[in-house]
Amino acid sequence: MNMQYALSLWNYWHYVYVAPQHEAAREIARFGFGVEAWYDPNMAPELADALRDAPAVSVHATGSWVKDWMAETGRSRFDAYRMQLDDCAAFNCRTLVLHASHIIVK
Repeated sequence: MNMQYALSLWNYWHYVYVAPQHEAAREIARFGFGVEAWYDPNMAPELADALRDAPAVSVHATGSWVKDWMAETGRSRFDAYRMQLDDCAAFNCRTLVLHASHIIVK
């Protein structure tokens, strides 16, 4: 079995490495770990580049921005997830994590 360990970018950045997220992502990668990131449609180009350079990437899909994004763009929830999948492919992301609260709409 081939296993890749990854560190949570948010936790590492928030609790350990108080610097720009892209620098934290690069440091995680230098340690040989993959990077677990949270999706942001307005992700800084520096962070996107750092994720592309990481040995492995997993991304948590996020739902907090989706309603506003749909209202602003007139696009659908499906379009939002397709955008996240396309971006993940650009980061060589092998896993997109969906949380039930992001896909169940009341």
